[in-house]
Amino acid sequence: MIEESGRKLRRLAWIQLALTVVFAVLTVLAVAVPMWIEEVSGQSPDGGNGEVELLLAIPFGVASLIFGALTWRSRQRLAANLTA
Repeated sequence: MIEESGRKLRRLAWIQLALTVVFAVLTVLAVAVPMWIEEVSGQSPDGGNGEVELLLAIPFGVASLIFGALTWRSRQRLAANLTA
């Protein structure tokens, strides 16, 4: 039972880490290349000035921090399970 919960917790931590990385990359992309939506989709929701992308950096950054914290917590729980 402990081994099975450890595997689930390990899998959860890896998923959370992957989401942390994805949102961190999106945050950097939104700040560093503020015209990426226009380049990717061909649409210009903000008239081409990059405001939408800069506003997207905020929720992307917050999501990255949240998933990073969840990853840390899952890894702490996993370490506690391994020592118990």
